[in-house]
Amino acid sequence: TVPFLLIRQAEMGFVLQSSFTRSRRPRVCCCERFSPNQVEENSVQLPGHVALIPDGNGRWAEKRGLSRTEGHSAGSRTLEKVVNSCMRLEIPQVTVFVCSTENMNRPPREVSVLMELISEVVQILEKKPLVRFKWIGSSVHIPEVLRKRLDTTTKMTSRVNNPHEYVLQLTMAIDYGGRAEIADTARRLAVDVRDGKLAAEAVDEQTFDEYLRSESVSDPDLIIRTGGQKRVSNFLLWQSAYSEIYFSDTLWPDFDEEQVAEAFRWYGTRKRTYGLVK
Repeated sequence: TVPFLLIRQAEMGFVLQSSFTRSRRPRVCCCERFSPNQVEENSVQLPGHVALIPDGNGRWAEKRGLSRTEGHSAGSRTLEKVVNSCMRLEIPQVTVFVCSTENMNRPPREVSVLMELISEVVQILEKKPLVRFKWIGSSVHIPEVLRKRLDTTTKMTSRVNNPHEYVLQLTMAIDYGGRAEIADTARRLAVDVRDGKLAAEAVDEQTFDEYLRSESVSDPDLIIRTGGQKRVSNFLLWQSAYSEIYFSDTLWPDFDEEQVAEAFRWYGTRKRTYGLVK
């Protein structure tokens, strides 16, 4: 996974789409809005929420005799292109798996560099008018200065809501684990039951989902994982129950815009039934 990056928004001028839900009509785009070389000559159904597991930075660097931190830097440049592609297509939500709780146990120097890069990017995001930012994950291993910066930026950008402009809901998962998120949600439910705020009989799948979403993100329609590994690595375990998962063998720094288009084309071929018969 990689630290987030600068987002250029000079090309923005789109109308904000409402949040994607299971009941809304599929969003489609035509090839002219992406690139003549990237999307075929037919409309493509687009996901409303794209989650990224950008894997392979370290291996990419090692193959070139570079340091792992140089691999993260290269991965940041790739992420910029991918997110810009999503913004051009008016994808309402993008969630990026920046680093897992397990990643925080990597060599101290690597973790320190990641935290520094995240802090620099978040400061820049504060000045971006068309990004609504939030972060999810534990605060246990995050330096206090960075934690305050993340919280401040979340509060500042929560006011971004211009109905005449496209706005991206950008979420960074930092020091994040899906199992821990589920356990934390169960703990909050248990506390409310204990305190008489919620009846035990009222705890069902919908209630659990509402509690979890209040501190996290909605279900991703499409999860993209690069680097050749075919697993979700403890990422959005509850939310990914019906997500389409696209695996690419390409190491993240080499994942270009054409491959983004290929992932969206693949998503457009999927028939999402949510366990029902249509």
